[in-house]
Amino acid sequence: MTIYDIDQIKNFLVSKRISSGNDFKDLEIMPIYSANNLKKYIECFGNENENFDTVIKYYNDFSEKAKDSKLTKREQIYWLMIHGVEVNNKGFAMEFLTQRNYFYKIIQYVKDFPNEVVDFDQLVDLSTIDMELRYVLLKASLDVEHAIKTFLSRIITNSTTHDGYQIVSDVFKEDDDFKEKVFRPFGRYESGCFKINDGYAEIYKHPSFWFVIENTTLGKVTPFVNYLSQKSPMNKDLTLIKASIYSVSKLRNKAAHSNGILNTDIIKRKRNINIDSNIYNGLIMDGFNKNIFRTPLLAQIAILIFLHKKLTSKKMHEHRILEIEEVVNRSKRKKYKNSPTIDGFISDLNLLLTN
Repeated sequence: MTIYDIDQIKNFLVSKRISSGNDFKDLEIMPIYSANNLKKYIECFGNENENFDTVIKYYNDFSEKAKDSKLTKREQIYWLMIHGVEVNNKGFAMEFLTQRNYFYKIIQYVKDFPNEVVDFDQLVDLSTIDMELRYVLLKASLDVEHAIKTFLSRIITNSTTHDGYQIVSDVFKEDDDFKEKVFRPFGRYESGCFKINDGYAEIYKHPSFWFVIENTTLGKVTPFVNYLSQKSPMNKDLTLIKASIYSVSKLRNKAAHSNGILNTDIIKRKRNINIDSNIYNGLIMDGFNKNIFRTPLLAQIAILIFLHKKLTSKKMHEHRILEIEEVVNRSKRKKYKNSPTIDGFISDLNLLLTN
């Protein structure tokens, strides 16, 4: 941010036809940081032909707003400016924040990567990359979720020891609250007690594996994976699924929500993050670059790609990889020369596709 001295700011106020009965004496006792922010405030709101005391009042009212207070579109632009984001086209910025995205989402990039996002065009670009990456990762995650459910159903169907009911009973016994969590979409709470909806009472008493697996999320599949892994410790596919399902489920949930995935998880750590040895060895054997294991989001994406390759058809996997490549190529359109975290992540994103 350019730092102006008091005389420069006074000249600016005069150029804006802002009048002062005491020759801007209040400005002289302001900290220079506040005076610079005041200048940006006037630049943003265009308060021409106003009294300086009125401008100060509006500025102080804005400054005293709580952090979570609602801001007008103009105030949103001002917030960006005083946090180091250059807004060259304020009309476009306000249209973008009104019609195409919302302020409280994109400012997360400013908060997570201070001093790295320097202009509004970068915010637009990051929000687009974030959206496209979330969409393709969600599709790949849903592919894996379906493949895991199909794989588990096949084990139960082909087993001579599992009848499809006992496994559910055994898993529910491990956690008294788990049954209620699974059946929450089919029930309600009355006077603090869970009541199953009409039509599901019999299923609730004797739930089958096929009903549960069809009507639950990937995260809630995990206890069944753990159970079957204990029963079949030599099943390598089960071992890989058990080791990776938490990571895939976490990434799937992040991709499904609109709050974005380009957050502090793209910051590279000093050391590799903790990855199960079975998955790590599998990733290395599959040719994944070791450099990506220092970045949490890249490691999660690598695990998803690895499991997707193992569990889905060759044609489906190739199709998803092409979609990821399109997002990677799109992410290289804009250079983030002064943004080592963002630029480094985009560069390393390419490493995922070199295996």
